[in-house]
Amino acid sequence: MIEYKGSGRSIAGVHLRDVLDLIAKNTPGCLDKFGGHAMAAGLTMNASDVDQFRRVVETLCSAAITDEMKNKYLYVDGTLPASHRTIGF
Repeated sequence: MIEYKGSGRSIAGVHLRDVLDLIAKNTPGCLDKFGGHAMAAGLTMNASDVDQFRRVVETLCSAAITDEMKNKYLYVDGTLPASHRTIGF
């Protein structure tokens, strides 16, 4: 049996560990082990379950992710002084 191990990072509004928990409960045997938290998680699974896992993840996430959540934002603490707006800095 070939095992795959992987990790994932999430976006605000999608609790990655909860997604893996739903997969484990709704498709028993698909995941051997998993753990993590809202923004990051890891898992171990059989290679033969990868296609099923992919389908379930895509279904769950496409239902949860809105178009607004796909926008990229850059949060900053303040402005950057003009003297620091250089290639060298």
